[in-house]
Formats: sequence, C-alpha cells, structure tokens
Amino acid sequence: MRYVLGPFQIDSVRRTLWRGGKIVSLSPKAFEMLLLLIECEGRLLEKQELMDRLWPGSIVEEANLSQTVYLLRRALGEGGDEALYIETIPKRGYRLTGSVQLVEETAEGVDPSPVGEKEGDGREAPAVVTSRSHRLRRRWGATGLGLAGLFLLFFVGRQFWLSQGASQSAMIRSVAVLPFKPLDFKGEDRYLGLAMADALITRLIGINQIVIQPTSAVRKYDDPEADPLMAGRQLRVDAVLEGTLQKTTDRMRLTLRLYDVRDGRMLWSGKFDEKFTDIFAVQDAITDQVAAALALNLTREKRELMFRRYTDNAAAYELYMKGRYWWNKRTIAGVKKAMTYFEQAAALSSDYALAYAGLADCYYQLSIFEAMSPREAFPRARASAEKALKIDDTLVEARVSLGWVKWVHDWDWEGAEREFRRAIELSPSYAPAHDMYGVCLAQQGRFDPALEQLKLALQLDPLSLVARVHIGWTYFYAEQYDRAIEQYQQALEMEPGFTWARVHLSQAYEQKGMYAESIAELNRVMSASSASHRHQAALAHVYSVSGRRREAFTMLEELLQREKKEYVSPYSIALVYAGLEERAQALDWLRKGMEQHAGRMVRLRFDARFKNLRSEPQFVELVQQFHPAGEAAMTSSRYWP
Repeated sequence: MRYVLGPFQIDSVRRTLWRGGKIVSLSPKAFEMLLLLIECEGRLLEKQELMDRLWPGSIVEEANLSQTVYLLRRALGEGGDEALYIETIPKRGYRLTGSVQLVEETAEGVDPSPVGEKEGDGREAPAVVTSRSHRLRRRWGATGLGLAGLFLLFFVGRQFWLSQGASQSAMIRSVAVLPFKPLDFKGEDRYLGLAMADALITRLIGINQIVIQPTSAVRKYDDPEADPLMAGRQLRVDAVLEGTLQKTTDRMRLTLRLYDVRDGRMLWSGKFDEKFTDIFAVQDAITDQVAAALALNLTREKRELMFRRYTDNAAAYELYMKGRYWWNKRTIAGVKKAMTYFEQAAALSSDYALAYAGLADCYYQLSIFEAMSPREAFPRARASAEKALKIDDTLVEARVSLGWVKWVHDWDWEGAEREFRRAIELSPSYAPAHDMYGVCLAQQGRFDPALEQLKLALQLDPLSLVARVHIGWTYFYAEQYDRAIEQYQQALEMEPGFTWARVHLSQAYEQKGMYAESIAELNRVMSASSASHRHQAALAHVYSVSGRRREAFTMLEELLQREKKEYVSPYSIALVYAGLEERAQALDWLRKGMEQHAGRMVRLRFDARFKNLRSEPQFVELVQQFHPAGEAAMTSSRYWP
C-alpha cells in the first residue's frame, strides 16, 4: 500500500518515503515507526508498546525510541517544538496528527510512481487518492469508465517499462549478493549459503566495473525470511541477487534470481544442479551467468581474474569457506574457530593464498579484541599476510592486514599508507580498505582526508556500523563531541546491541561532563556477555573523574589481579591511573604499552581521556617516539592545546 501524508508519500511495500518525486532518506526503524503510527490512525501509542513492536525480543532503552522519533521528525521536516505530523504526549507516547490518505489501487496493484512525479513526456503522473475510512465505498463505487481508464494507464505504462528493460539493466552500477537461503540444511552445513555468496562477492569485487557490497554488509540478511528487495533498498543498490541452496549427500542445487531493486523486475534467473565435488565448476557457471546478466564488458585479463582459482583442492576450499563463515561472525569464539579452519586449509594446500589471508585477518581481529597479546598477534598476522602476498601480491585483504600491522605495531605510518593506497588501487570498491585508511589518517590528526575516506567507505557499505563509529572517532579526536555523539547514536539506532558504539558514546559523554549518562552507557555494556577488561577500565576511569574514587580503586585492583592471569592491555590500566590523577603510575603503564607495542597506543595523542598528562614532558617524549607528527606539529596543532 501507499499512503499520502501532506507532501509525503509512503510506500509500505517498497518501504520508501517520497517527497516531490525524490526518496527521503529514513532509517529502517524510523520507517517501521511511521507505519505503526499510520496503522493506528491517530491513536496514542504508548512508549512501551512502541518499543515492544519495534524491537521485539530485545531489551532496549527509551533513548533508542527517542532517537528514532527524532530521526523520523527530521525526515518529515519537523524542527524544534514544531509538531506537524507527530504529537508527543508527555511521559506516555506518540500519535500521528496529520491526515493520512490511501493511494487507490488498480487491478494490477499500485502505480509505482510517486504522486506528483513527472512521467516521460513531462506530464504529472495521475494519482487517485481516497480517505482511508472511505476507501471501500469509493472502490466499489468507481465507474466502469474510471476502471477502463486506469487499466489503459497501467497497460501503456507497462509497455513503456518493458521497452526500457534492456536500458534499465545496463544502468545497474551497484549490486548486493545476499547469502543464499539454505533448504533443509543440517547444522554443519549452515555455513554454505553465506560462504557461496562470499565467494561470488570476492570474484565480482575484483573486476572493478560495478560496486559490489562486501560480505560484512550483507551477512545480516542471512535469514530465510529476509526480503531481497527490502534488503536492496536498505543497502542502496540498483540490483540484488538472491537464491536458495539445497545440499544432498553428494549434490548441490541452487536457484538464483537477480532483481532490479528500483522497480522489482526480475532481470535473470538460473538453476544449477551439480555434484558437490564439482563446486568450482558451479561457481564458475554462476559467475559467468551473473556477469552476463549484468552486461559486464570483460576483457580477457578481467575474465582470467574473475575465474581464477586459488586452489584446486576441493577439501581445502570447503575448509576455507567454513573459516570465512565463522570469521564473519566477528566474535572472539567465531574468529578462533575460523583460525582452525584456515590453518587446516593451508595444511592441505600449501600455496593457498586466501587461507593465509584469512589467518592474517584472524590475528588482527583478535588483537583488536585484545584477546591475544601483541607479541603473539602481530608477528603472526604479518607472517600470514606476507605469505599470502608472496603467492599473490594482488590480494586486497592481505594488503589491508599488512597495512594494519605496519601502522598499529610497527608505527610505520608511511608504509601503512602505501599498503592501503595499493589496496584501494587494486579494488576501489573494497570498503574496508577505505575504512582502515581513514582511521590511519585520523590518528595522524589529518581529519579532513580521514573523513573523506570514511564517508566513502560508508557510501560503499551504507549499513556499516564500524564505518559510522570510525567517523565518530574522527570527530572525537578533533574534540567535536556533539558530532561524534550523533554518529554513535545513529549506529545504535540501527543496532541497539552494538556495544562498540555504546562504549565510544560513553567517552564522548564524559568529555561533555555528562558523567551520569557516560556511566549508564558503560553499565549497559558491562551487563553484556561480551564485556572485557577494556570496558571495565573505561568504567573505572569515568568513576574516577566523576568523584567515585572508591569504586574506581576497587575496579583497578580487579584489573591488576586479572593482569597477572591473562592479557590485559597496559593502556587500560594507564587509563584508570590517569583518571585517578596518579600520573607517575599512568606514565609507567604507558611505557609498558610502548614496550609491548600495544594496539591502542597509536590513538594516545588524541585520546582526550589522557588530557591531564599532556603537559608532562615524559608524556610528550613518549608520544614523539611513535607518532609521525613530531614536536612542532604536536605543539602547533589546533586539536591539541
């Protein structure tokens, strides 16, 4: 159905909001709330009812609801106390105040053009609108002439769109390959749907003719109930490839469909039924037909690159696919499981470059989680990335991993930049390369080019929570805390359980003196099963600067005891001592972090939680040892008084 609300039109099927023939950007949760308000026809919706319906089965705070209302009001042009469409009932909830009308449906469905949008000849596209409360009476009272006219309009429009089919498909510039939906899979084969999609994504990204969403963007649609067209609109792509996959004892059957997201047309469909041992042949056939359906103009070199096999060992390849499936979970347990599969794949096929690239990804991810000490993680990440690049120096993933090692561990900023730029040169649409390069620039104080790279990463991967948080980081480093908070809140509106955004939101609140809010965010994180010593240290720091020193000392003692049994970053312990104004102790622990090349040391210069140490000569000397800015740049920086 489509509704009209003032100058806006809401398409509930395609889940889009229009104004004046143009789509208005709106987050998925804000759109869901808009539909709920329309559905209730002016009835007051209590806050708890809204939270239950918007986030079923999840524990969320009222702040998530407030942020969703804010985003919806902003999209509808409301500002300040002006309430044109949404009325706030204090301490209770919200209701829709504007008059909603329903766009009349034809026998073939709703005309997809927005009300008031121009047709091909420049005329206004006609729209028949009725009040929701009178739609049945009006529908049955329509005259035969009116129905005939509508049918004629539909027929002419349909013929026009059919005649434009070839040119429409030729205009496709971006595609999302969704995880293939398994049919009757056993638990051990659950990996296959996402892994097969990941393999196709890797092949298509390499040819650099169209923008392909990375696996990190599409893995959230690993759900049998996911709507492909809705996913495509959320990912802001022109086309989406979806399919089903069935595996029997020795065979694999796939049915794939390529849709134009803009009008819902099926551009291509294909069926594949092969022996599971012929998985390479299946992937070659899929790649070839999808490339043809997208009208890709492939040179001989590009075809060779797209159909390249990194191993002929089917067992090693299956292990690699399992590894990628678990790595994409982005949890400590998942990454460790992935590491086992990559090691087994490399053992079966010693020249398997992708397996070594996967291992490099695992080591760098575990060091980010601080689940492995720098002395263990960094050398292994470097060795794996270099082994992969020795076999194939065009592997983008290995380039990014090596760049990360040079930046975070070696403090070789120029070398890191060369790796990131080379990765971008090899694959301009590979979002993680832009993302990592952007953070590297931000931690050098080069905020404007950093934001350019990070916003490009977000453009390539619109649902990337990580890229959005990294944009928030950049604003935080530049001491623009309100803008940082906005980025973190947007990430949390998209995914309330994204603890990383909540931790950094707490840090921004702290710098604004909003200690109660900062502590509340960290307490939510500490209640989660994924809480780590990093989160404990962050909370102890806020306790200390807010005057709750006894609680800070208690948590510090716990951290010191943990440090004797497991890896705890010296950066974490230094952070607590800095909050307690124990400067000598803080500096001692930062020196230990220097000796270990602890991962977070590269952000020290711009971490505002260490502001009270910046006047200490030892602190300045310490930062100069690994930061590229040098003393003159540091003292003259407008971002570091």
